[in-house]
Amino acid sequence: MKYAENSLDHLPIASKPSMLTALENNIDLAKKLKVAMVNEEISAVFQYIYDVVSNKVIYVEFLARWRDYNRVYIPPNIFLQTTKESRLTDILDEYIIEHILTEFKNIRKILG
Repeated sequence: MKYAENSLDHLPIASKPSMLTALENNIDLAKKLKVAMVNEEISAVFQYIYDVVSNKVIYVEFLARWRDYNRVYIPPNIFLQTTKESRLTDILDEYIIEHILTEFKNIRKILG
């Protein structure tokens, strides 16, 4: 019985120290992600996909990259997971699409 009293197994998941810390970190990262969008810290980058036989571009991928206010890159696998868990996917998608369209307009101006 002494073991059961000292065990954390009876606590709700969010009450376990490691889970609570992870939850707090996710909430903190989600808040930072929202601020990053407002501060234009997330950029849309183009990645060309080539056909290896013809060596021609067959399509272009658009990727989100986040460099925070300290100029440190936040890995996509980290912030995209937080985006999903925080239900910010639609907001990030709209943000990226707006930036991609702006880039396309700039490219069209340059190319004529």
